[in-house]
Amino acid sequence: MTEDLKIIEINTFQELAKLKDAFEKTNKLGIDIRKLTDKNERRRVMDFVTGVAFGRNLKIKSINKDGVFLVYDAL
Repeated sequence: MTEDLKIIEINTFQELAKLKDAFEKTNKLGIDIRKLTDKNERRRVMDFVTGVAFGRNLKIKSINKDGVFLVYDAL
């Protein structure tokens, strides 16, 4: 059975809980941080995503240079 890809849009660092909740349900997500304009907040969000990906042996692929990423199973 094919799992649908859920895209999570993060507009502020305070919305990071949306990612936490989504990662509890799946290891395959699209993440859109294009509207997150603060560089420090973007870095913090990506630090979180990178940590989750490392801990779960997931891969991160940049879909575009503006801040859309795909996180998926490495296997």
